[in-house]
Amino acid sequence: MRLLHTRTLQFELINDPRNIPYAILSHVWTKKDHLSPPEQSFRELQEIQNDYKDGPVPLDEPRLCPKIRDLCRTAQADGYEFAWLDTACIDKSSSAELQEAINSMYQWYSNANVCYAYLADVSCHSSPEKLRDEFRQSNWFRRGWTLQELIAPHTVIFLSAEWAVIGTKQRFAAEIEAVTNIDKDILTHQRTLETVSVAKRMSWASRRKTTRIEDEAYSLMGIFGVHMPTVYGVGALAFFRLQEEIYRQIPDDSIFAWGPIHDRGCDFTFSTFPQSSQPGSEEMAVGISALPETTDSDKRYLFAPYPKAFQDSSKFAPILRSELASRLPEAGVSYPTRTFTPFGFHARFPLVMASSPEVTQLSLAILACEDTDQPRSLLALPLRASRNLHGILENRRFDVGYQKGLQDIDEYDFRSRYGVHMRVVQHVRIVTLSETEYRNASRYIRDADIYIPSTPLGTFHEAHHGRKTRRTLYMPDGHAYLILAPWCKTLLSSHGYHIEARHGRPPHLTKDCSSKSFSLAPGLSLQLTILHGQDVVSRLTIGRCRCQHGQEQNFLSVVVEDSEKPHPIQHAFSLDHRVDDPDHLRSWRYHAGSMFKELPLGTRGRTADRKMHLRFTRGFGGGTETSDSIEPVHTSLMLSVDIDDDTFVTGTDYRPRWDNEGESNSSWFGWLLSGLSKTFVTGWKG
Repeated sequence: MRLLHTRTLQFELINDPRNIPYAILSHVWTKKDHLSPPEQSFRELQEIQNDYKDGPVPLDEPRLCPKIRDLCRTAQADGYEFAWLDTACIDKSSSAELQEAINSMYQWYSNANVCYAYLADVSCHSSPEKLRDEFRQSNWFRRGWTLQELIAPHTVIFLSAEWAVIGTKQRFAAEIEAVTNIDKDILTHQRTLETVSVAKRMSWASRRKTTRIEDEAYSLMGIFGVHMPTVYGVGALAFFRLQEEIYRQIPDDSIFAWGPIHDRGCDFTFSTFPQSSQPGSEEMAVGISALPETTDSDKRYLFAPYPKAFQDSSKFAPILRSELASRLPEAGVSYPTRTFTPFGFHARFPLVMASSPEVTQLSLAILACEDTDQPRSLLALPLRASRNLHGILENRRFDVGYQKGLQDIDEYDFRSRYGVHMRVVQHVRIVTLSETEYRNASRYIRDADIYIPSTPLGTFHEAHHGRKTRRTLYMPDGHAYLILAPWCKTLLSSHGYHIEARHGRPPHLTKDCSSKSFSLAPGLSLQLTILHGQDVVSRLTIGRCRCQHGQEQNFLSVVVEDSEKPHPIQHAFSLDHRVDDPDHLRSWRYHAGSMFKELPLGTRGRTADRKMHLRFTRGFGGGTETSDSIEPVHTSLMLSVDIDDDTFVTGTDYRPRWDNEGESNSSWFGWLLSGLSKTFVTGWKG
């Protein structure tokens, strides 16, 4: 551990910090664009130290970061010779050192004699009432890393923005419990973390944020007492790895108890599987497969995709397997061996079939876990037979959860920084059974040897954020704009094609050749006509669909016409469209931030047997954001159009073209263009 001497401001390497009294700092990093001085890194502080040739660095050294200076002053005043802070005491250019520091962080905070929690957004000059509000609302309580920094140290002293003492963790324990939902006994070390369920510990982190998505997992390793390699670039896959490591060391079924809970108004009736079939057989799988398919849901896996999924799980607690066996005396509950395999999580679960007037049929996997709000209850996972990549039922492989109607939700888009209101299909994955219910079901329950996918295949964080990106493309908010990739005009014109644009409220569209972006606000449409010479090749009409999905959920519609197959454009309110109607952008294929579709262009003329390729991506431009603006940053979409043409045209100028006003129509992407029409552009606003 590299400690900073509070008097000389030189580093000292300590092999066993347990024998050295030191102070440690917990804080929220200052953003680079913030008005406060930036954080000082290890290399930057080392450069200052080198100028003094290993001698003492004076505290009034002007290049010294104020946070380091004030930490050393505070620690000195309290009699500490050494201090530690993450920004300056870790050489982050060394991946090995960074990994060791992250895996040791909880222990370092636990070993510290005192932890100074610096709250930069709390002022000691505030009135007592305002000080209390500022304390409760401090950003320090919303960051991922500060969770372990709050729990691990025995002594935490809260400091204001002026480095004045506000109080201690012991003094404010009740207040902190109200803010964080962490039990007072845990904060004051009257109980150990091992007495708290995995689900409840996860719920503490469910409303906290980290800058790097991988840190959602790495900041929790100490809370669960696990260690694993810290690899960045894997995104949400790190959180799946964390849960696997937790379950290998803590046999707590509450780790599976996350997500929406089945809210029902009547009891279940139970039955066993067909007598002619054993659990896991094809006949059993077919019976369960009647449940609605939700193969793209991240809730169908055994493990959660992010800590937020546990926000309602604080009331779930594990029970002993012996207790589960006593509650289900006829089920033959045993101590199963549970392993991770390429086919999924392999385990034996007590299974039973259940039905009610609300749900026709469910297969329930009963967990060694209860809802503490309902004494002697049991939790269960609803299962349905999984299908492989070819759509064939897997007779021993199951997904978790089922669909239950539409739900209104509000989500925060961290890229564009505004709220999004949506109506989505609710995916229920937790069922609570009362004591009466599971006793009635006991004679039907049998242990079954099954596989459940614990994590998605491939790179999950791309798939997870891909769903958000895809949703933004086919269901943009009211501030959506569309731009046509200008390189398309260049390439299409080199083969004799050109595009005419009309924009406005249907059916009155105005010819518009000068705009660089077109609003897709409700009621507005953009019509793009693709011509070869004077012949119309195709016509695209883009806007919010006039069907129910378009009116209620802002589904984007792309109606494609050609001269041989005119499409009746629907301007009246209609309930006829399905969610995946071909007119909806939602029906297009999605990959790596783009939604795309390939269309034939007819059988006659120059375009006979040729295809048109359309692609939507997030685009640049079309809006601005200022510090005093209260308007949300809008969504910018970009459309690229490509037509198969085997004619190779030489001498095409791909450099940005200039209009009569001297402004570049394509300067922001000109540097990207070095190939022909198979190149597509994607980007983010903000």
